Amino acid sequence: MNPPMTAPVPTYRPLGWLLAVPALLGAAITLLVPTVQTILLSLETGNVITGSRFVGSKNYVTLLGDGAFWSAAGFSLSLVVFPLLVSVIVAPLLAFALAGAGGWPRRVGGAVLTLSLVTFSPVAVAAAWLTDAHSRSPGLAVLL
Repeated sequence: MNPPMTAPVPTYRPLGWLLAVPALLGAAITLLVPTVQTILLSLETGNVITGSRFVGSKNYVTLLGDGAFWSAAGFSLSLVVFPLLVSVIVAPLLAFALAGAGGWPRRVGGAVLTLSLVTFSPVAVAAAWLTDAHSRSPGLAVLL
């Protein structure tokens, strides 16, 4: 009779961490350095020709005082909140109802939901293009 098998005991854990150090260091450098540079640049004003000078939080005060910023932030937030509410609240309720219905209602409901997912993106792109094509505003400003 064979003895019971046991899991091997890892003996080289420090070696694993040592081999992971270059990857962790690379990830830290590629994430932290640009983030710090962006924060520092956001505290300056200027351009390529005249150079830049430190203005502190003046850029943020100007931005937060601008009504267009709050309009854009509200629109961006609506693009996140409404789909999130639908996916967290409506989707489970609909799935529960379709699962309880069984048979053909479940198949029809699945087909309708699949078709809505397939057609949403092309229709949204076409609507955005038509709205932009028939407006007097340049660029994406017409969508706001």
